[in-house]
Amino acid sequence: MVLVVFLAIFSLNDAVFPAFFAETFTTGSRYLGFALPFNVGAALFGGVAPYAGTWLTPLPAAPTPPPTSSSRSPSLSLAGVIASPTTAQNQLQTEN
Repeated sequence: MVLVVFLAIFSLNDAVFPAFFAETFTTGSRYLGFALPFNVGAALFGGVAPYAGTWLTPLPAAPTPPPTSSSRSPSLSLAGVIASPTTAQNQLQTEN
């Protein structure tokens, strides 16, 4: 049941990715604009973060405990959402 709840939350996040990146990037750079941030973020936070958390947890004088560093990533996401332009009433950009 816990997995179903987390997958539901994850699907809320992934449901807006295609629309957000389609409106943010022009047609020629749309694929790269979607693939690069998504895969770099997945590699950094999905691959390195658990390893770094496991390595930092037993250290008594860890500079930043893992829960503190993982609570900063939503702040970065919120800053990105606030900085992104509102394109609700605009036509999609195309390259001629």
